Amino acid sequence: MLEARHVAFSYAASRPLLRDVTLALEPGTFTAILGPNGCGKSTLMSLFTAARAPQAGEVLLDGSPVGEVPRALRAQLMAFVSQHSHGNRLTVFDAVLMGRRPRMEGAPNAEDLAAVEAALASLKMDSLALRHLDELSGGEYQTVMLARAFVQDTPYLLLDEPTNNLDLAHQHRVLDLVRTRVDERGVGAAAVLHDVNLALRHCDRFAFLRDGVVDACGGVSIVTADEIRRVFHIGVDIIEHGGVKVMIPTGEDEPEEAGLDGEGKRDGA
Repeated sequence: MLEARHVAFSYAASRPLLRDVTLALEPGTFTAILGPNGCGKSTLMSLFTAARAPQAGEVLLDGSPVGEVPRALRAQLMAFVSQHSHGNRLTVFDAVLMGRRPRMEGAPNAEDLAAVEAALASLKMDSLALRHLDELSGGEYQTVMLARAFVQDTPYLLLDEPTNNLDLAHQHRVLDLVRTRVDERGVGAAAVLHDVNLALRHCDRFAFLRDGVVDACGGVSIVTADEIRRVFHIGVDIIEHGGVKVMIPTGEDEPEEAGLDGEGKRDGA
């Protein structure tokens, strides 16, 4: 299990961004991390990946403090797709092949090459294998980074706004593939998302951040009009269509004070 326990973090000379966050990412689940801009979603992801250290509390990777797990071992256990990426003169194939490095002993073998080919094919990127990264659109580049994470073949998969720069069809395609990986391989996945409807369609657990804590965490039953109103300060209707919950904004903005009740709802996640 990958879990944050009562973690706190603030940037220099600023109010606490995260002040008491407890959240577990369990194998075989796909967790959507949701909340308004600036609430600390990406910062929480950086704590999970050990890019930053919590100022209080702890983040544990299979029972060990994540920052104490050797980098090479972390790379075998956890893959991360950042929202901020930059192209270079690597080919698409070589960039995805880099995801196999934690499992390579020397030069890449036939299994490594086959994994890259399969990942590119699954994301419909195989025709771009010999293109250079700096020739790609933002959406194409983001998809290549997802392919690199897939070939890393880790039990945990973390994605920070993975649908950024993707058109509607590719947003669903990417999250469908993550969902399949969770279901077929028991991967524990988490994604920072802004689109609640995308989360409702593809994820089975939901964590809402508000005021430095996890306001609510659990299955689809916690995604209610009241919860959306409390976290995002906007009125919505929640309906069911084709067996999936759908959120429809009503256009009635709520004042930011509305519905606040101290610490809000939390479970231990």
